Amino acid sequence: MVNNVKSFYTDLIDEKIAVSKIGGIGKQIKTGKFGLEKLEFKVTKDNEKELGKPCGNYITINCSKLLAHLTEVQDYVATEIAFSLRKLLLKSTGKKNPFVLVVGLGNQSMVADSLGALVVKDLLITHSIPELARTELGDLAAFIPGVGGCTGLATYDIIMGVCQRVKPDIIIAIDTLTANDSKRLGCSFQMCDAGIKPGAGVGNDTKILNQTTINIPTIALGVPMMISGFGLCEKIENNLKDKIFAPKEVDIFINKCARTISIAINLAIHGKVYKDYC
Repeated sequence: MVNNVKSFYTDLIDEKIAVSKIGGIGKQIKTGKFGLEKLEFKVTKDNEKELGKPCGNYITINCSKLLAHLTEVQDYVATEIAFSLRKLLLKSTGKKNPFVLVVGLGNQSMVADSLGALVVKDLLITHSIPELARTELGDLAAFIPGVGGCTGLATYDIIMGVCQRVKPDIIIAIDTLTANDSKRLGCSFQMCDAGIKPGAGVGNDTKILNQTTINIPTIALGVPMMISGFGLCEKIENNLKDKIFAPKEVDIFINKCARTISIAINLAIHGKVYKDYC
């Protein structure tokens, strides 16, 4: 039995809460079709240190049936994600139609870490279109910064440079997450307004992206595609406990989740009218 919130790798707030002694900070706000479950959590200064998560509002959407080969399920989950995203966008910016910059984090050369890049490729980008010509659509831009091992540049520095130039109202950062329970892989979506620390789930020490560090509100959105060695088996050999593993079906998981998230973002920014332009 795990009894220390810091004894295993996970990016999922509810997994951290489950092994902590903290209670009363999460609630179920909805159940829906296909077994969908939506939960809300609020991390405060009183519990952020114990949980190892920054202060903010967290929303988790779980739907194990997403792994079935049904676009109907993906579309339904996307609608639920879009609804929550719109709430976070409005709360963070105070604007109904903010200029949104989506950042696809991760290493697109690695299947398990390519979620961010795949999402960006399916977005309806409109920021380059004159405002008078996109009256029906929202204001959306996106880019893929890559990883330091490939570019030689820190992801934080690249994002900071772009933001200083284009000045978005808000960032949505998409990244692959790490879980401690294999049942969460490919079917749990977590979003929060607390920002994100790229690579934190695999132990990389990088700067956090949030309102304080880059002066732009940042929503993090991701899905666990990897699991820690500890999560696979508590009795696993010690030299494997700090390793991260991906399931053999990770390519299927990635494609389903990337499609779901891209639809959700398009819906949240452009509304249903986006389908007329795709």
